[in-house]
Amino acid sequence: MSAELVALMLMMLALGASLLPLLGQETPAPASETAGLSAEKDALVRALRDLDMDLALGRLTEEEHAAARDALETRAVSVMAQLDVAPVDPSAETRG
Repeated sequence: MSAELVALMLMMLALGASLLPLLGQETPAPASETAGLSAEKDALVRALRDLDMDLALGRLTEEEHAAARDALETRAVSVMAQLDVAPVDPSAETRG
């Protein structure tokens, strides 16, 4: 994966995260906000795994990997912090 592709993925994630609230209601319900954040967290985790795999396969340099990983981790920490303070969806707790 080239640096340009990594940068494009990061821009798409950022754009998706910023447009997510605009796609729903004007003020999203807590459950839909939590679902959106959860989906974004899952996407970030997958992107981090893919990034590590690309480094292992030699598709990225250490520098490219470090820059992309820092950006993804920063966003992931932000998303997880928002999830920590979001209201709990009782139906989500019954999943196992």
